[in-house]
Amino acid sequence: TNLILALLGHGGITVMGLNTLLLGSETVLGHALFYLLPSRMPVFWRAAGATVITLFLTTGMLIGMVAASHLDIALIPHGAEQGGHPPGEGGVGRFAAMVLLLGSLGWLLESVITGVVVRFISQIKPELLRHRLHGDRVREGR
Repeated sequence: TNLILALLGHGGITVMGLNTLLLGSETVLGHALFYLLPSRMPVFWRAAGATVITLFLTTGMLIGMVAASHLDIALIPHGAEQGGHPPGEGGVGRFAAMVLLLGSLGWLLESVITGVVVRFISQIKPELLRHRLHGDRVREGR
């Protein structure tokens, strides 16, 4: 997936490692959180909750990566006619605020879609959600 995204110009080849780290973290965190949430919760809410928490944490990782890179995004040239901000305004704090604000809307939408899909899977083919490490923690139809 990352190679295809890089070849299509989404991030490029130079950030494939970071994209892989973020996507891999989302996969591991989402799986772990889904099975760590109480099994008495309906499957929809477990999946939706795990999705929101995972996306929040990995967005924090993204913000941390930007901050660690010492990239001052305010130094990226923006013309006033393009609605940009002059150098000196912004920085990682503004980037974090924008990503968290806009990202949270996407998190909610993605969590609902994920919850619906996982609930559907639990009703139609629940063995897909069972894992040897976790036993039968997913109850069908909930």
